[in-house]
Amino acid sequence: GFKRGDAFFVPSCRLHGVGGGNLLLEIQPNSGTTFRVFDWNRRSQDGQPRALQSEQALQSIEFDDFEPALICPAGETLVQCPHFVVEKWNLESARRVSERPAFALFVCLSGAVKSGGLRFGPGEFFLVPAVAAETEFKPGAPCTSLLRITLPARQARQRRPRVPPYIDPSRACTARGLRCALFLLRA
Repeated sequence: GFKRGDAFFVPSCRLHGVGGGNLLLEIQPNSGTTFRVFDWNRRSQDGQPRALQSEQALQSIEFDDFEPALICPAGETLVQCPHFVVEKWNLESARRVSERPAFALFVCLSGAVKSGGLRFGPGEFFLVPAVAAETEFKPGAPCTSLLRITLPARQARQRRPRVPPYIDPSRACTARGLRCALFLLRA
């Protein structure tokens, strides 16, 4: 079974469901694309059943890819892929946000994080822009931990492919090409 602190990397096109008691962090481009096979009978704001996209989902699911492995990190890095890096920091003393001029997205998991007169608690997200990469975080409570999400460092003279800002609904099966993933942490 699962226990508190367990984490899984769920790449795009892996059929998945999320049960209660889990923290879900979804990292993806702003595509507005979600293919629902089943939606647990949830209703939209107008009281109607939420739309399902079964046909599109069937076109994009990688059926040979199932049962994700538990992440067993060696150090702070939980996930490193071509599109992003997720680290878990146990903040015991002051720490610089980044060693390079790049933005970083954070979420406080436990305890509290203090910086520049601000305090962030469990479940709060905050973005530190590249110009503030030298900012220091300090623990604001015992047992402070947070996730840090960044883009991988670019290699010299390498151009990154552009990601379209939207997905054309008529090309729904192109969801296999999306740069997205779900990262599950047992709460």
